[in-house]
Order: sequence, then structure tokens, then C-alpha cells
Amino acid sequence: WLTVEEYQTLIAEVEANVNSRPLTYLQGSVSDQVVLRPIDFISPGARVGVPTHRQAVDERDPDYLPPGTESDEQLLQMFDQTLTRLDKAWNYFQEHYLKSLRQRAQLIHRGLNPQRHAIPRPGDVVIVHEDNLARGEWKV
Repeated sequence: WLTVEEYQTLIAEVEANVNSRPLTYLQGSVSDQVVLRPIDFISPGARVGVPTHRQAVDERDPDYLPPGTESDEQLLQMFDQTLTRLDKAWNYFQEHYLKSLRQRAQLIHRGLNPQRHAIPRPGDVVIVHEDNLARGEWKV
């Protein structure tokens, strides 16, 4: 079970991921690689989210420990648990929510364009998965 603070953190991280997903290209230019995201309506160009890996020891403030932590080890364990929960939420989003949107769109548009299929074609906007980048930084 999650504490209230852990739940609030998880929801904030999921919110950051959803709000940083690309909606469309700005000025209709695919070659410029500049996209419009939901967060851009509130804070244009904002970088949101949490790091997806631990920072090097020399980059951390050695004096700060959040309330409820007794050691660096406990803090790092909490960070790892947070990343695990965020990954689970992301996987659920990909596996269930996005599939349900696709199924719903197929039901709505059935018969309007029966030639349309899931394989991307030139001119389609897609999100490119890159293992070495955080989810919010994948290219469109």
C-alpha cells in the first residue's frame, strides 16, 4: 500500500508524463521537430518529470534527507520504489488505456476508411521509442 505522500508523488509523476506527450507539430513543420504538448499551454518549453536514474553521488546534496527517511540508503530505496511504480503506471497506460483508445477509434471510424491499418505510412505522426531516452523525450 502507498502512503498519502507516495500516492501524491506517483500521481504527480504520471501527470507529468501525460502532460509532456506530444500533441502535434508546431507550425505544421515535421522537419523542425518542435512539438506542442499539453504542458506548453501552461508553461511553454517546460521540462517535467523525475529523473529516470540515480544521479552520481557528487551531484547530490549530502545534507538533505526528506522527512521520514533515516539514511541515504533508505532514500535511494524509496527512489527506486517510486521509479518502479511509475514504470508500472506507464506500462498500464500503454497496455490498457492506449489500446482502449485504439479500439474505440476503430469502432467509431469503422466503415469511414476501411483501408486504414496500424502500420505507419509516410506522413503519419508516430512516437519513436528510444531505450536510451526518458519516455517524455522520445521523438515524434
